Amino acid sequence: MKWRCVWALVGVWFNASLASAQPLLLAMANPAAVACASAGGISMKTYDSKGEHSMCQLPSGQVCEEWAFFKGECPSSDSAQSTPPAKPAAPNTANDNPLGSGSN
Repeated sequence: MKWRCVWALVGVWFNASLASAQPLLLAMANPAAVACASAGGISMKTYDSKGEHSMCQLPSGQVCEEWAFFKGECPSSDSAQSTPPAKPAAPNTANDNPLGSGSN
């Protein structure tokens, strides 16, 4: 009987030591999903032959891959895609002030 109590106490002690030895897990949000939600979007998963993809559906209805949206690579639905880009400025000549301010 005495040995049963000893083994029971050893078992309880061993079990308690295992429970406290487990690493502390911290939750960290996906920054791309946070950016999607901050913009008012809805994060969703899509599946195709290449695997799983995290997509962000913005309030405008535009759908973009979350990490592309996070990196700013997703085209904005506000900008008109059909308009050509602005013409580059003419190159500076020797008389031009590189700072663009007039002569004082």
